[in-house]
Amino acid sequence: MSDLHSVTGAPGMLDLQALAAKGAQAYALRFTDLVMATADTITANVGTSGADMTVDDWFSATAQLQSSLAVGPFTAVLAPVQVTDLQASLRSEGGAISFLPATAAQLALKGSGYQGQFLGCDIWQSDSCTTSGGNRIGAMFGDGCLGFVEASARGNMPGAISAGAPGSPVYAEFVRAGDPGISRVVAHAFVACGLLETARGVNITTDA
Repeated sequence: MSDLHSVTGAPGMLDLQALAAKGAQAYALRFTDLVMATADTITANVGTSGADMTVDDWFSATAQLQSSLAVGPFTAVLAPVQVTDLQASLRSEGGAISFLPATAAQLALKGSGYQGQFLGCDIWQSDSCTTSGGNRIGAMFGDGCLGFVEASARGNMPGAISAGAPGSPVYAEFVRAGDPGISRVVAHAFVACGLLETARGVNITTDA
């Protein structure tokens, strides 16, 4: 960010603190990409290539996890089109089946990607779901399917500030170039994700 911008920018516009927060947001998106790339390696798969996602696909996924003795409660991460197709399929279902949409309090706690709960399973929407052959590949998994490790570079960065919410590993440092009057924010964090037990998860492949 240039000195001229900091002088002429109105209150509430981009500043160094906001740039640091953008680094934390970028880390969150990167983390989601890693999770879904790892989920894509799960062995089991349900759904029909070239067909919209339906309630039947959902039940096939939960049945697969239950037969594998996966530990619940389950979590599903679906592409946006899969979420809308599932909701459309739900409208044609009868009986006591219901989808519980996210409340304002839940969105504040879990983030804008949270969609709600269906039959006790939390649903998240993400465009990080893999695209393959005209299909989108979502996933449903139980506890112990995926794992991650993360670390902060704070100890090696004197004067760094926390760039994210409490508990986030992202720390930012400010780099100043007096000529030509440019300030930069560099955010640091380390993260990796891996598949712990493939039987505890299932991919859901449906039309994109």
